[in-house]
Amino acid sequence: MIFYTRNFDCKVPRNFLACGILLVFLYSFFRIFYPPVGSFSETAFAITGLFSLLYFSKFLRFSFPVFLLFLALLSQTLSWVVNYIENPDWVADNPQIDRLAKIFIFISVAWWLRGSANKVIFSWFLGLLGAVVGIWSQSDGVSEWLLGLEGVRVNLGVRNWQHSAMLLGVCFIGLSVFFPRIIATEKYRTLKCLFWVGGLLYCLIGLYITQTRAVFVGLLLGFLTFFFVFFFATEFKSILFRPLRNRIILMFSLIIGISLLFLYSAGGRILIEFSYILPKIFDLQFPLPDTSLGVRINTWVAAFPWISEKPFFGWGGSARGLVIDHTPWLSEWTKENIGHLHNYALEVLVSYGVFGLSIISALYAWFVFVVYKSWRKRYISGDIAAFGLIFLVYWIFINQFESYLSFWTGVYVHNLIFGGFVSIYWLGCLGERIDSSEK
Repeated sequence: MIFYTRNFDCKVPRNFLACGILLVFLYSFFRIFYPPVGSFSETAFAITGLFSLLYFSKFLRFSFPVFLLFLALLSQTLSWVVNYIENPDWVADNPQIDRLAKIFIFISVAWWLRGSANKVIFSWFLGLLGAVVGIWSQSDGVSEWLLGLEGVRVNLGVRNWQHSAMLLGVCFIGLSVFFPRIIATEKYRTLKCLFWVGGLLYCLIGLYITQTRAVFVGLLLGFLTFFFVFFFATEFKSILFRPLRNRIILMFSLIIGISLLFLYSAGGRILIEFSYILPKIFDLQFPLPDTSLGVRINTWVAAFPWISEKPFFGWGGSARGLVIDHTPWLSEWTKENIGHLHNYALEVLVSYGVFGLSIISALYAWFVFVVYKSWRKRYISGDIAAFGLIFLVYWIFINQFESYLSFWTGVYVHNLIFGGFVSIYWLGCLGERIDSSEK
């Protein structure tokens, strides 16, 4: 006998659902900590989740993100066909549809979590724990952290320092926003406070020793945006945000701490680099020297002629490498050491044109709507809404200086967090749909 569980708008076999939820939890914890297990779980729940959603759900199969997913597949296929006809030597032997499709794995995350806020929070907690443990286990341990405290920039083992810092930044946002939720119950409150303080210090030290300026600025912008919305947007001063008022002093203190840490960690690098680079930018002296900022600006400038030549469908999945390899004025060092454009929007634009970028822009605009409507309809509590707002500002900003969404680390963070919000939103919408149909 097959037992079914009803969530969303359909019944799903209970054991099948349990396996899907387990795979999401394994993905949440192991994707950073032990990538082979996390990668296998990702593939398994992504494929089964999408096909089971299309099979079981009459409503969600026609939802907006599923529509965007099929547009993304179409965009990549059209780009490949056009370039295969015009430049067959510069395209892969297949459309490489995973380049954009992988950021829609959140659809399967949302499907398996079934709209349960408890499951969403637990998956985020597992992600935080996996990131903290994974960064430590993949670094060189105490010696590397001590080296970083002496002023040497270290990468902590997760791809490079930008990716380690990005993960620590997301963990920092989560710990900051959800602190009252963490200590809400009396049981083990002292122990939980100690773990919270330890986790926050771990993130701050990690941010300091990785010295990634965009992450610092992204965190500042995220928290400052929250304060602006909280204090100046009257509409948000509802009962949902009143409990947050007692936490403002904590978050304001954290902002001051981030600012001081940023100035102490990367302030010197900024002053030296800007004093050297800015005069050359104003005088249009390209290429700029191969500094961190100089390389980014050089590759951005190099991308624009390629974009203007094929603005609608782009140059295909290999475009970012083509820009660097076939732009004659870029330095040999850049061509040997840099493989991407350090800006996700530009990478999508040069690869898939206006069509591809419009799809990604629509996805993020829809996510803003999801967070806002979920808050307005009280599908989510105030702290979850605050987390969504801060994360979104942080995430959009840092992806303009490092193409996190082009790499597995960024794809993981994007799908886990987007999936949680979308899952809760879907359940709320379907609940309203059922209520209205019964009237």
